[in-house]
Amino acid sequence: MDDNTARIAALAEGIRTLRDAVPTQNATADSPDGLIRATVDGYGKLVELELHPRILRDPDSRALADAVIGTVHAAQETVGRKIAGISRNVLPPLDTAVRRG
Repeated sequence: MDDNTARIAALAEGIRTLRDAVPTQNATADSPDGLIRATVDGYGKLVELELHPRILRDPDSRALADAVIGTVHAAQETVGRKIAGISRNVLPPLDTAVRRG
């Protein structure tokens, strides 16, 4: 097996590992006031949203929507960092993945 073939095989294995890892990941974020909790899966899809009953005391629907969106985005950023960390551990750097001969 030549050097490029070995690199391609290692890259393919890393891609399979990442593919299998993404669906097992999730992340949860809480709003700064603790009244909202959002959980996303490895793809960033919202899978759970918890609203504390106290949140209903303030009838400002725009503020509530903004807080929910911000909390979901925080969870998405967290899962994105997790996936990026996994990819750094299982994939070779792109500049060394395959060398042209």
